[in-house]
Amino acid sequence: MAVDRPARKRAREVFTTLQNGLPVPFEVSLSWVALEGFGETSFVESKDGKRKARVRLRSDLNEALAVETLVHEWAHLLSADYYGVSHDAVWGIAYSDTYKLIYGDH
Repeated sequence: MAVDRPARKRAREVFTTLQNGLPVPFEVSLSWVALEGFGETSFVESKDGKRKARVRLRSDLNEALAVETLVHEWAHLLSADYYGVSHDAVWGIAYSDTYKLIYGDH
């Protein structure tokens, strides 16, 4: 899979914006991996008992898809403590807030 360096740079910038603008109460890591889908979010417990989250993006995403997928996955992080990582109404509100932070009002 080809690496799109501008996509990774932009995703890292968006990741920092999300961490500062819509913070979550746990550490989040971002990685690029071979996936069938665009991205996924998972939670793990560290050795010291703290909850951490992992956002994984498909390694060959272009810039637009990388940013959109990161926005989508961040909404899962924001809503996970309410109803898990489903696409429910709480996730929809979180997605709306995340989208507005990155893309502005439309």
